[in-house]
Amino acid sequence: MFPHAPVIERIELLNRLSTLERLNIGLDALLREYGFAFYFFGLDQSLSLVRPEITSLHNLPAEWFHRYIAEQQVHSDPTVRYTREHALPLVWHDADDIATDHLAAQVLQGYRDAGLGAACTLPLKAPGGAPCWLTLGCDSDDDDSHARLQDFMPFALLLASTVLDCCLRLTRPAAHPETVNLNTRERDCLAWASEGMTNAEIGAVLGISDRTAIYHIASACRKLGARNRQHAVTRAMLSGQFGGSASMARANHDKKREPARSVTSPLFRTGDSAAQSSP
Repeated sequence: MFPHAPVIERIELLNRLSTLERLNIGLDALLREYGFAFYFFGLDQSLSLVRPEITSLHNLPAEWFHRYIAEQQVHSDPTVRYTREHALPLVWHDADDIATDHLAAQVLQGYRDAGLGAACTLPLKAPGGAPCWLTLGCDSDDDDSHARLQDFMPFALLLASTVLDCCLRLTRPAAHPETVNLNTRERDCLAWASEGMTNAEIGAVLGISDRTAIYHIASACRKLGARNRQHAVTRAMLSGQFGGSASMARANHDKKREPARSVTSPLFRTGDSAAQSSP
């Protein structure tokens, strides 16, 4: 078993590191101290569906990792796919069950060729919904390695969350779309644009003119650095801009569409015995 206080203190010290390079060195030292030979942290900050932008910290062999990035194996990696759909840790002796195609099986074999034995992957979500993960691995696949993973599991989520928070702090530039402040009207216009509505239809839903809808969408495009409304919708969705705005706009729209109903006191309904009774 790992002593609670020293592990937690060591994890909290990572918050003091001021660069990704120092964070990587600190993470490597911490995990090696507790018997983990490998780790791979990934944060998908992609604002494009065709050009992935992954912030990563790892101590995997450089040649293997370069090939992983160059061949965009992240799209086939079954452990990464798992993190997009689940919240519980994935123990790697179950990973073969999720390697449902040839490419996924190749990625898993690549991990093993790189030296990973017993391992687990912890799924996380960044603010705005960006998927991220932390894989911890030993250099052997024996009972002691599996026991070490099991004992460290209570601290692993704290470690993953701490590393995620540090990465967000160290990688978010001032112009990143997550830091753009779209106003409520701009978000609502983009939300309805994502439903395929025209400017006139958006204006009708929101009670504004179509020219005003055009103005708000153009303003959102400028703030997001988007070339057109489709690009703006994509960047807003991938960076978690909508939040509750879209659902609130939809709820308000549905409320407006409900037929008006008259509310009459039961005492005065036609045919009601109470209304017909004499005082």
